[in-house]
Amino acid sequence: MLLVKRFIDIILSLIGLVILTPLMPVICLLIKLDSRGPVFYLADRVGKDMREFKMFKFRTMIDTPIEMGESVSPQYDPRVTAFGRFLRRTKMNELPQLKYS
Repeated sequence: MLLVKRFIDIILSLIGLVILTPLMPVICLLIKLDSRGPVFYLADRVGKDMREFKMFKFRTMIDTPIEMGESVSPQYDPRVTAFGRFLRRTKMNELPQLKYS
């Protein structure tokens, strides 16, 4: 039973890669057209057994830091770019979640 589930997971992942891979260069181009700075953002995360690792995501904010005050992530954060709002709403900023050690 576990072998069947694993096989289905692999097949569905491959289908997802085939569908989404052509989208990624388009997203990269739109990020570059929207604002200056790198296309990817390197985020720190904590994984299994509290092990820290780094992960790539599409950048959705401007590259220049702006003083924001107390709130961690206000609803209408002025640092978020126009295309970044779209990426966040559709969760496409999460597509390149590649682990970087």
